[in-house]
Amino acid sequence: AGIARARGRRLAFLDDDALWPPDHLARASALAARHPRAALLAGDTRFFSDPTPDATAGPPSDPATLPRLRPDLPEGPVAITEILLGNPFTAPAVVLDLENLGAPPSFDERLSHMEDYDLWIRVAVEREAVYEPVATTLVRKRPRSLSGDHRAMAECSIEILERAFRRVPPAALPSRRAIRHRLGGLWHDLAWACLVGGDAAGARRAATEALALRPTLKTAGYLLAARLPRPVRRLAGLDAGRP
Repeated sequence: AGIARARGRRLAFLDDDALWPPDHLARASALAARHPRAALLAGDTRFFSDPTPDATAGPPSDPATLPRLRPDLPEGPVAITEILLGNPFTAPAVVLDLENLGAPPSFDERLSHMEDYDLWIRVAVEREAVYEPVATTLVRKRPRSLSGDHRAMAECSIEILERAFRRVPPAALPSRRAIRHRLGGLWHDLAWACLVGGDAAGARRAATEALALRPTLKTAGYLLAARLPRPVRRLAGLDAGRP
């Protein structure tokens, strides 16, 4: 709804659990001046824990001590390969230049999670995405946030990437080994989320997919655990789902 009503040249996002420092938009404008063809502009993100039930805790007095998402990336264009193999952008750190984008962007509202990641991929396939290695955003890590639903996060990530790997030109794709490693890791995460959530059938399917792509002893252990009777899994602390 906000995108449809936007009338400016640049479009920025602010999640309800994130904070913008006062210079966030000014830094994005300066980054755009240095990279005039960029359609996606982003800085780094710092994270802080907020245990309060209403998510009202502020960040520490010195945010420079907080962990960052991608301090290793240099300033400049970010290759689509980098984005496919690990999302370097948080939504509140991104500013889209609508003039360079060519058309208003749209989220895939069928996705319950990771719809921002899907949009960054679609933008970066066609246009330039640039990054500044300065933390321009603060994000809360809080109980019951959307990112806490590990099953949905893994399922949506798999759907987004499988679709992207079919869409991206072959010359721009990561190596087959890197693709298998990335998807195998996500199927591994899904197997664990299904297992602890009480979905043994889902865990078996996800572990089987993970083993075909990126075999590990831990994933094999998930598969074996998913074949145990539910009372045994519960006794071992591997099933917190409802009966």
